[in-house]
Amino acid sequence: MESMEEIIARTGTHYCVECRKCSSACPVTRVNKEFSPARMVESALFGFGDIEKAMTVWSCLGCGICTNLCPSGVNFLDFVKDVRKVAVANGNLGLHAHEGIFSILAKMMANDAKRSNEWIDGVEIAEKGDVMYFVGCLPFFDVLFESIGVKSTDIAINSIKILNHLGIKPVVLDEEVCCGHDALWNGDEETFKKLAMKNIKMIKEMGIKKIIFSCPECYRTFKIDYAKYFDFDLEMVHISEIIADAIKNEKISLKGREMIATYHDPCRLGRHLGIYEEPRSAIKAMKIELKEMEHAKERALCCGTSTWIACTSDSEKMRKERLEEAKNTGAKVLITSCPKCQIHFNCTLSNENMGIKVKDFATLCAEQLEEK
Repeated sequence: MESMEEIIARTGTHYCVECRKCSSACPVTRVNKEFSPARMVESALFGFGDIEKAMTVWSCLGCGICTNLCPSGVNFLDFVKDVRKVAVANGNLGLHAHEGIFSILAKMMANDAKRSNEWIDGVEIAEKGDVMYFVGCLPFFDVLFESIGVKSTDIAINSIKILNHLGIKPVVLDEEVCCGHDALWNGDEETFKKLAMKNIKMIKEMGIKKIIFSCPECYRTFKIDYAKYFDFDLEMVHISEIIADAIKNEKISLKGREMIATYHDPCRLGRHLGIYEEPRSAIKAMKIELKEMEHAKERALCCGTSTWIACTSDSEKMRKERLEEAKNTGAKVLITSCPKCQIHFNCTLSNENMGIKVKDFATLCAEQLEEK
């Protein structure tokens, strides 16, 4: 395991010039002045306490605003992710939301627990082929969150419905396991590696050449983290890229819908992977009146929770702030491309009527498909 000095050197943390642009833009700092990315860096650089033993290391959302804004090129995302590995090694495990059930599930899947595909209904999938649709943990989300009006497997079913419409019958495998995103960002590198190696082995054995994702966290993990840790490089795309390309090449047509909406950029899909225009082009193709929020695209605010860590009153404040920002555009619907963002926003709306509804992007597109 790397030492703090090695992490600081590799992530360019020692280039920090203390301009504090990171802290001025941080969504966590907006609601909790006790947390500051700049202060974390200073603690690491100047030895103001053992940062890996402090609970503040778990307050960061990994949203990436700080890394995007840093004029010195400090990779705060990797700094936090790797400091958490040191934290876990020192017994600092953070506070897991939902009684740690998703961390437990990841460990189970890393050790041969199998997910069933019984939820698949009304769409066509293949046992073998070149193209795979990666489901991720969506079926497990349904167990906990259907009570707040979220059925995450609908995202997968509607994504596959769109693929079927394009003549694609994707491979969906019982054997796939969690991508390992949360384990990696929670400092549990061992579980992440186990999960990743299971997925890579399965994908290579099946001869898969292209993987399609609905979940931005899965997409980011495969595209960036699998490539970093393993010899793994396939064609990978998000469902929004598939839809946008199909519209551009007139392979798909979406019916118009009378709606005033705004779009929430998920951190992993936007800042981590640079996908901003593809969802918007599809939304505009449906003749939906798209209203941009004050903080959009590179400046979009996080939904308030990542990796099921520290779902606190601060998280709730961030969600309310984002929903208020959406409502202030005059939109009646908030569209997002991330299952977790949808869950978190609906969690807030289940307790408080804020005059706006949340809609999954792929589901919206599937509902507006023009028959061939």
